[in-house]
Order: sequence, then structure tokens, then C-alpha cells
Amino acid sequence: MATTTPPASPRLQRLAEAPKLHRRAAVTALAVGVVLAEVMLGAAITDPRFLMLLVAAGGAVGLAVLYRLPAVGVVAVLILAASVFSPKVLAFEVGPLQTYPFEIVLGGLLLVALVAPRRATWGGTAGLALALFLGLLVLSGAVALIAGRAEPVQILNWGRPFALLTLFYVVVRLFPTRAEAMRLAAAGAVVGGLTGALALFAAIGANLGPALATATESFVTEGEGVGRLSRVRLPGLGLAYVLFWFAVIAFVESRGSRRIGWGLVLAGDVVGITLSFNRNMWIGLLLGLCLILLLARRSLRRRLAVGMAVIVAGIILTLVLPGAAGTGSAVDPLVERGSTLLDPDELQEESSLQSRGDETERALEAAVDSPLIGIGVGVPFGTFYREQRSQGTYVRTAQRFLHNQYLYLVLIAGIPGLICFLVYVGSALRTAARRAGSDPRTAGLGVGLLTVATSALVAIYYSVPEMTAAVGLVTGVIVAAATSLEPAATGAQRSMSSR
Repeated sequence: MATTTPPASPRLQRLAEAPKLHRRAAVTALAVGVVLAEVMLGAAITDPRFLMLLVAAGGAVGLAVLYRLPAVGVVAVLILAASVFSPKVLAFEVGPLQTYPFEIVLGGLLLVALVAPRRATWGGTAGLALALFLGLLVLSGAVALIAGRAEPVQILNWGRPFALLTLFYVVVRLFPTRAEAMRLAAAGAVVGGLTGALALFAAIGANLGPALATATESFVTEGEGVGRLSRVRLPGLGLAYVLFWFAVIAFVESRGSRRIGWGLVLAGDVVGITLSFNRNMWIGLLLGLCLILLLARRSLRRRLAVGMAVIVAGIILTLVLPGAAGTGSAVDPLVERGSTLLDPDELQEESSLQSRGDETERALEAAVDSPLIGIGVGVPFGTFYREQRSQGTYVRTAQRFLHNQYLYLVLIAGIPGLICFLVYVGSALRTAARRAGSDPRTAGLGVGLLTVATSALVAIYYSVPEMTAAVGLVTGVIVAAATSLEPAATGAQRSMSSR
């Protein structure tokens, strides 16, 4: 006997038709938005008075995108601030000041994190310490401005790189689960790996196109590389360095195509760090290797041997590229630069070390005079250097930075500022150490952060946009992942999910 289906209720019919209505509404809204954009653009071109209206509409659309897709905004900040672009290449004038695109995107993310957070937290102890540090930095700058120690533009320009540390708040408030936070770290590692690949092309003098050639030319130093390879230090080097051990752990834990992908990322990191010829990074990686072997489980230690093989292969690929070697061995310059670390007399005679000793002495004198709030960011402290303005032309310029970043923090924010910054970084490191046994990737992030903290004794790693962006990202991911209600996946679960 045939059965008849009872007619659906009006409510069920409306629910069934809802997706179609939503698609139609979306298409209609998109069409209306395109028409309005064209009208506003035409009005702005014909009458400058409508330009601000166009800017306001663009800002509203940008905030809507950041609200729905905050991860896109974070990746955009990393690409604009810490990949291949010099800030000066993308800067544009807004009144008397140069404005950078990554600052606009970061400002939008912070606004979304403030008014529409997906998690009601400011990051606990680390977040509080960071807020206090930034507050002391602003206070010290304001005192320096009132005292007339530096021009307002100098104080602003030298202080604004620290704003990228606020990526920490973006991560902990807009990415509530461990998986979301870890995807941000993976995206940062990919940016660092791709930057390393581009560094290789820049080092061999390949044609990168007008845009990339302009973006990378200020980071290439000829005559200091291996054979015909130039020394290249792109901004993305910061992400490659701080996320290096995260990439190693991800590589050894992955399977199949994911392992191939992480292998390529890791190879790019190795290439970028090798071509930088930064000895402090080489020492930092050796320190990181010791810590990883100490913290890792026995099963993970065995698989780390495979990761080390990929690292060695990446170094060999960098050094023995066809045509890279000139006279002599391709590794001679690498060995020569590294061997100075084992020769104290030769190291002491280097001009760079002597100049850093002089700047440290002058900075100590200035810090002793103002230990509570410092002299202020952007304020000279009695040291000068030769700044190249054009080919063969140099100008004696007052130095406003310091290679020892911990002494620099005392100089610009006083001893309380240094303490707050150390609590901020130390809290993230403590969180990563506590999760070393159950969450190797978080432990890898902690090891990377510790290597940066070690290198900051001799290198400018806390006060440049590419490095502050990396530090803000990694500390945020560590805290967000550790406080997430979502547990870390076990090795077996990760293996099954990657197949």
C-alpha cells in the first residue's frame, strides 16, 4: 500500500528555504556594495570632499573582515611587518607622519579584540606585565618630550615598533582554542620559510621583479657571503628564528604530505638563517638543540634525528648551489666567521665588538643617571655612528639604539620597565616549560622564545618591528594554547589526523 508523505509544516519549509535566502541576500548585498563603492570612488575622484567618506567606508569594510576573519588580519600583519618588505617601501604620508600598513591592520585587530572578544581574558600575568611595560614606556617618552630631550617624531618613531607586542592581546582574545592559536604559529612559520627561500634567490642575484627587488635591496650585503652568495637579512628572519624549533617538532610529528610541507618550511628557515651569517642565531640554535633534547620524550628524540638530517641538508644545499662557490671551498667563509667564536683574541679585535663596548659604557652612564623611568625612547645617549646616506657618503649621526636590549630597556623605561618585560617573557616561558611533557609544539615555541631572549643580549631583537611581531605572536600563542579548554592532541591523534 502506497504511503503518502505528510506536508511539511510552514516552519520547516522556512528553515529549508533559509540557506537559499541567505545566499540571495549575500549576492544582493555584494552587488549593492560594489555599486556603492564605484559611486563613492567616482565621487572622491571628482570632489576631494568625498575622500574621507570613501576612507570611512573602506575602514568599515576592513573592520568587518577582521571581525569575521581575524586570522587573515594576523597573517597580513606578519607579511607586512616581518617578511620581505622594508617599512619605508610601503609607508605613506598621513599629515607629518609616515604610516605603515601593518599598523592600520593591527589597530583594527586591537579594536575588534577590545569590543568583540571571543574570549574574556587579557593573558593573565603575562598580559598584565606587558601592559605595565608599555605604560612605563609611554610615561618615559612623555617625560622626555616635556624635558625636550628629543623631537616628538623621534620619540614616536623609535617607540612605535613596541606596539607590535600587542599581537599578544589579539591572539589571546580572538583565538580561544589551541587549534586556532597553533594555526597562527604555523602561518608564521610558513612566512619565515618562504622568506628564507626568497633570501636564497636574493643572495644569488636572481631577478625577483621590481616590487620584491625594491623591498629586499636594503637587506642584501654583497661581499660578506659564501662565494658568490651575498649576505641577506630579510625581516622574515625573525619568524624563522623564533619558530625554528616549532617547525622542527611539527616536521617530526607529521606524516605524509604534511611532513613534506613542514620539511620545505624547515629548509627555508635553515637557508634564511644560514644566509644571515648572524653568529648569535647559530649559538641560539645550538642552545635550542640542547634544550629540545633535554625536554623531549624519548620517542621524540629518536625522530629528531630525522629533523636534524633535513637541517644539515638545507645547509649543504645553501652552500654548494651550482655557481655559488668561487675560489676555494664554499664553506670557507662560513667556517671563518664561525671560528671567531672560538678565538677570544680575534673576537675582541673586531670593530663591531669594540663599538658595542663603547655604546654599552655610554648607555650605562645614562641609565645610572635615570634608573627609575630611563631617559626615554628615541633619546640619544652620547654615542655616534656613521650612517650611509648615499653611495660613498656617510653622516655622523647620534645613536638612539643599543645592541644589548636589556640595557636598552632600562635606558628607555627604567629598571621597573625591564622587570615588567622580563615578567612578560618569563611568564610565557614558564607556561611553555610546564607543558613540555604533554605538548611538544608549545615546548618548541618556548625554546624559540628563549633563543631570542638569549640573542637579545647582543642583538637588536626587542625593538624592531619584525622581531616584536614575532615575540608578540609566540607569547600569545603559548598563553592561548596553554589556557585553552581544548586539550593538546596526542601523538597518535596527530598521526591519524595527518593521514
